[in-house]
Amino acid sequence: KDDFKELEGYFPIRFYHLEEDNLLVVYRLTYEDIPDKKNYLYYLLQDEDGKILSDPVLRLPGPRYASYTVEGSYPFNAMHSFPFYSRSLFAITKGGLLLTANGTDFEIRVHDPEGNYVRSITHPFENKKLDIERMKDNYERTGYMSQLGEGVVSEMLEDEENIPENWPALNQMLVDDKNQIWVSTIIDDEVNEWWIMELSGEIISTFKWPVDKTIETVKNGFLYTREVETETGEEKINKYQIK
Repeated sequence: KDDFKELEGYFPIRFYHLEEDNLLVVYRLTYEDIPDKKNYLYYLLQDEDGKILSDPVLRLPGPRYASYTVEGSYPFNAMHSFPFYSRSLFAITKGGLLLTANGTDFEIRVHDPEGNYVRSITHPFENKKLDIERMKDNYERTGYMSQLGEGVVSEMLEDEENIPENWPALNQMLVDDKNQIWVSTIIDDEVNEWWIMELSGEIISTFKWPVDKTIETVKNGFLYTREVETETGEEKINKYQIK
């Protein structure tokens, strides 16, 4: 990290194995630094010893957060990234192509291994309207993020000046072991519609899948999901056969 001064306040959150034993490492800001700095995700090439090999290959917008100062005996700044905020999506192909999207529209940008823009994959898509009052009611009813304190999430939303009119188009993106692109689109509160595409952008198929069964990876004819037990709150990995 000493090789790149802009990484001050950043820490690694994920890495991808590349050829020649190199890594593509993703850095993000610590929560403490987010209010005072522009929030980015940096993608850097590093060798197996951790040495940074070049300037950032990619710099993408970091997660957007709403904040609210909770008063009391021990005041603190509560922060939360709401699911209706668009966020940067990233995936890497077997050949080393870098895929990025900001989620707002159905556009996937294709970059070469050095981060240079090559082309875009786009498809027509009508974003779902965001009913913020319904969201507030649902949050209050379910106790959403109640660990922040009673009523804090509602106060965050009241103070938020830039609530979007629509949900993002894209919610998640990954590449399977056949080098096919999988992206989930937001169409409903309960389910997302997943699109499977060739690297060219040609659509192979689409299917609907429950929002609460997050697809983590797809390989060997199975998809693996991360799910939370309703009663215990325990996370578990489930395996589903692709038919």
